Amino acid sequence: PTDFKGNNDYLDERALPKLTKSVNNAHDIHELLKTAGGFQSTLLVDATQAETRMELKNLFESVRKCTGKEPPIVVLFFSGHGTDVDNTQLLLPVDSSMESATPRHILVDVDEIVAELNSVSTDAPFILLVDACREDPYN
Repeated sequence: PTDFKGNNDYLDERALPKLTKSVNNAHDIHELLKTAGGFQSTLLVDATQAETRMELKNLFESVRKCTGKEPPIVVLFFSGHGTDVDNTQLLLPVDSSMESATPRHILVDVDEIVAELNSVSTDAPFILLVDACREDPYN
């Protein structure tokens, strides 16, 4: 299974300017792996935190269902704004707000994604591609 996220249209334009290429990047890689590679693939465009978490849950569940079979190759691609807060890599959904007192509640932690993929299948190889800056917009 593959999962591609491309975020251009962020709601908090003061802190997170709109991007112009993230959606195209995600679409191009999604199409390439789907058509040339034969991957089962999902594309999310301008995904909110809730949509991102729901799609990750679906991805983890599809990997879990492959337990006992030949492990799938999992590819997860994110293109959009990202940040590094206290040495934690975070992906920013389009509804991220830089005014939140506790910003991590809406961000997606890369380490949590890796841990969850490892917990659902220790045999499934996965590739995590992140096309994002790592500046801390909270400082």
